Parts: sequence; C-alpha cells; structure tokens
Amino acid sequence: MTPYIRPHDVLSPKRHWVLVAVLDEGSEEDSALALGRWDNKPVLAMRWNGSNDNPIGNPQSRGFPTWFVVPEEYREGILKALAEEDKRSLVRSFFSSGRK
Repeated sequence: MTPYIRPHDVLSPKRHWVLVAVLDEGSEEDSALALGRWDNKPVLAMRWNGSNDNPIGNPQSRGFPTWFVVPEEYREGILKALAEEDKRSLVRSFFSSGRK
C-alpha cells in the first residue's frame, strides 16, 4: 500500500497554484490547511489528506492531489480556529502585503 500524500507534497495544478506554507498538516484521514497563491492571488486552501487506502485524498484532478481554495468570506472564521497566534499573524501579514 502507498501511504497517503502529505500536504507539503500537494503542488497541483502547477499552472495556477503555488504552495507558500502548510498551516495545519493534519494527519491521515484528516484535513489540512495551507497558505498559497492561486493565479498569484494570496489564498487559504484546504484538502482532505486521504488514507493508505485512498492516498490521493480530496480534492483531486486527473489523479493528482489538489487544494480547494477557501472563499474569502470564510477566511476569518478559519483563522480563528488556528491554535497558534504566530500562524494567524503570518496569514494576516501575507494577505495584507500580498494583494496586487
């Protein structure tokens, strides 16, 4: 069996997505939260990590693991759930300096 794909290794779709930081890696059969850029716009993204039986997790596209971009209106609610203040500060700083 192939182990599930860790969030740090989810880099697709390469044409649109750039991973900046995994904020919450989760574990097998858990969700993960990341900070990244979608078409160069700063975004929060989430995914279900998967399991050894379903290593790609969800979402996925054409057999590659991908991230789901969290709509902007949910950002603050998700940030409040982050346990570490330094991660919340990182995200807020990223969004305030990363806008074009």
